[in-house]
Amino acid sequence: MSSSTSGKAYRIEEDPLCGRQLVASRKIYAGELIIDEPALITGPGFTKGSYFFTRNVEPSTDTGKLPQSIDFTQDGFLVCLVCCVNLNVTNRSNCPSCNLLLCNNEKCHAHSQHRQNECLVFPKIRQLWKSKSRSRKSFYRLILVIRGLFYKLNCPSKWDQIRMLQSQSEALEKAGAGGFSDIQDVFRDLLWDTFAFSCLTQEGALSEINGNFNKENEDNGESVLDAARHCLDVMTINAFSSFTDSYSREGLFFLSSFMSHSCIINTDRQIEASSSNSRDISESRMVVRASVDIEKDDPITTTYLSLLYNTEERNRMLITSWLFLCKCRRCQDSRTECGTFLSGVMCQEKLSRYCDLETEEKLSSLVCENSCDLACKFNMEINYLRKVAESRPKNLFDTDKLEDWLDQYDTGNIFHPNHSIFAHLKLFLIQYYGRTNEGMDSLTVDQLKRKLLYCHQILGIYNKVSPGIQMCRGIILFELWRTLQKLSDLQVPLQITYPLNLASDATPLMSMSFQETDKEVIKMEALNILKYALSGTSEEAMAIYLQEDDSSIPITN
Repeated sequence: MSSSTSGKAYRIEEDPLCGRQLVASRKIYAGELIIDEPALITGPGFTKGSYFFTRNVEPSTDTGKLPQSIDFTQDGFLVCLVCCVNLNVTNRSNCPSCNLLLCNNEKCHAHSQHRQNECLVFPKIRQLWKSKSRSRKSFYRLILVIRGLFYKLNCPSKWDQIRMLQSQSEALEKAGAGGFSDIQDVFRDLLWDTFAFSCLTQEGALSEINGNFNKENEDNGESVLDAARHCLDVMTINAFSSFTDSYSREGLFFLSSFMSHSCIINTDRQIEASSSNSRDISESRMVVRASVDIEKDDPITTTYLSLLYNTEERNRMLITSWLFLCKCRRCQDSRTECGTFLSGVMCQEKLSRYCDLETEEKLSSLVCENSCDLACKFNMEINYLRKVAESRPKNLFDTDKLEDWLDQYDTGNIFHPNHSIFAHLKLFLIQYYGRTNEGMDSLTVDQLKRKLLYCHQILGIYNKVSPGIQMCRGIILFELWRTLQKLSDLQVPLQITYPLNLASDATPLMSMSFQETDKEVIKMEALNILKYALSGTSEEAMAIYLQEDDSSIPITN
């Protein structure tokens, strides 16, 4: 390692606006590892975002094929408390000791994370818990709190880290957020002796912990209720969600919690979740790399939500779930969102230009970069946007309906093609097309061209808001290359026009062509991103696929 990249790459410092944050202690180069840490607390997910929050849908096989359905409800997935795999009638069983629901993997039933935490505590508070109706998310919050309290009693160093993290308890309570109000009655009158946690001996037997530490906690004035509230509030503000079609997990990571949010990010983060075949099936690990060069003293940033939401959507979610409004340069650019136009609508005075919606009052409140009449001749309320968004097909796997809906509204006549009401559906279709059991051979030429167009559009957004070595870019580049390859095999011209299904006598708003040489450039860039994928992930499978297709193409270091 050269002297320019030796030593710790970050430091924690106080910022008057952001609070404590990670900043670069020296120049950090693109691709350089910044953080590699295990989770402090991990357990079943109670995700804040929507299905679309996931970066990509994890393939069910190495060939990248997707399942045909996703069992997702408003109350979240039903998951195993240990490995967090989604449960159904065929893979679940009750713990014989506490009767809580796990998967049928013996490792989960024997795992210390379950046996020395909720398995011991829940039977003692079962009647309190059943005293009122509660949601599945509330139950998962309870489990995470119990696991956090275990550290207070048995691992002071980890509890000190949890104590160091921002909780914003007063603000959460005032806003009615965080979810603690639904479980606080369980902890209100408990004493620490209730938590007779045990440890597993080397022989696998349960050995009860000495009660002296329980007595010390009674004496130092911190109640079970106060510690439980802090634990959950810290999880609410700082935890990262990781979920796909097969599992749903929350993880609290100490150093990663100090990364500032931005809507244009300079790192790529990956969360490694162990599988049911791993040594530690409950383990989660956070790996953070610089996606672009980060100059000394610059904040090290990540995003707390999907970057394909527009500014109004992002800040509504941020103020609701994280209690702040973002002031990054993208959020400050009310005209174009740094050229992404995720809330862009067509300017009716200059039909070749777009303007961005700034407020949610009316389209008559537009700020137009063309300096036209601010009303833009629309005279229609923001409810029209919501009406269009609400008309989206609910079944993501009914591609015929998705395509019809996009063809009806994604015409460029009103909404910019990058508009957020389209962006997430386009991202889903990019990853769904060609990953069914029939693979790319199942796609029609029209679907291949649709996929090509959507890859071009979404990649254009990612290039602006998540540039450089980002797995989300690597995935789109892989799908773009795959689509160009298939069109070449079919001897179809590598060109696209927008909008799709354009009348023969109409002039397209956009037209572009790809050359054969572009495929190799795209492939090289995809490989140089996907080479950083964690072992066992779908992104690693993509990198292997690209290398096996032509092993003569080098990957640069």
